[in-house]
Amino acid sequence: MAIPGRETVRPADGLQGLAFMPVCGILEWTKKGGRAMILIACIDENGGILWNHRRLCRDRLLTARILEKARGRTLWMRPYSAALFPEGTPIRLAASCAEAPAGALYFLEDDCPKAAAKKLERLVLYRWNRRYPSDVRLTLPIGSYTLLRREEFPGFSHPILTEEVYKP
Repeated sequence: MAIPGRETVRPADGLQGLAFMPVCGILEWTKKGGRAMILIACIDENGGILWNHRRLCRDRLLTARILEKARGRTLWMRPYSAALFPEGTPIRLAASCAEAPAGALYFLEDDCPKAAAKKLERLVLYRWNRRYPSDVRLTLPIGSYTLLRREEFPGFSHPILTEEVYKP
């Protein structure tokens, strides 16, 4: 899939078997066998993602943080999410997270994460720390995951955003 004016890139060869691992608060690539997908989602206090087919909120400092954490690696996502990221961001568009290979970093907005649950290595949640109306919520069993790290940071549209990294 292509977006006019936006180049899509394929993930680098050899991505199979790689996983994002939180080390000293920075997501770094390490060798890992088996499942290995990192899912990134932005949610409100109720787990909401969308309302009436629109994202609940956006924050340019949050987008910058995601790009900083990805460190130039390809972000997989559906076409709806691509508009959040600046021109030149290495993006691979997919019809769903099920298309993303092992080793992928997938930004979730208007997609069902159930297809990715079996290959999920890490879940990175960014919390808006507010309640918004929503009709689409994150359905992963976060309560059964292990919280590895939680960090608050300032946003642009929100005074405080929270990043949480979970291991299923």
